[in-house]
Amino acid sequence: MKIFTENIPEEGFTLEFEKDADNFPILTDMGQTEGTIFAEPVRVQVQVRQQADMTEVRGDVETVARLACRRCLREFSVPLRRWFTLYFTRTLPESAENAPEKGDVELTAEETGLIQFQGKEIDLRDAIQEQLVMALPAWPLCSADCKGLCPKCGADLNQGDCGCDRQDETSPFAALKNLKVGK
Repeated sequence: MKIFTENIPEEGFTLEFEKDADNFPILTDMGQTEGTIFAEPVRVQVQVRQQADMTEVRGDVETVARLACRRCLREFSVPLRRWFTLYFTRTLPESAENAPEKGDVELTAEETGLIQFQGKEIDLRDAIQEQLVMALPAWPLCSADCKGLCPKCGADLNQGDCGCDRQDETSPFAALKNLKVGK
């Protein structure tokens, strides 16, 4: 998962590899703490080019994750794929020597998306982990029409009605149910 910057030809090159999720510490930690399991190896394909003082890494990463549905708690698999372009540099551009004019906004190197590295090699491990974490759904659902669990008995409503009377469900607006507004 390392790119040796001194070996990048002028036309660039393509790098493909596949690694188990346990080669990525953040993904392993997510499996232990959050229950997010990466069920297939992480597949990466990148094109690497040198551009002046920067190294451009453009490509995609993909795998399959097993998640728990936020409504019914059932485990399901979701394919993850993310395309990205990253720029690595040894030295970040310095801030302007003069203070910016009133009303101007100056972006820091981090805000521009540059990633600083030391030495003669770029380790893609952190960047790949970051891309996969960003590819995860914010609100994982087994299906868009998942009915969830019964708030009274906990039955999975996707399997059928549980028979509970859910008409009396406690709602923050229940107090307004019998409110009569005068004219």
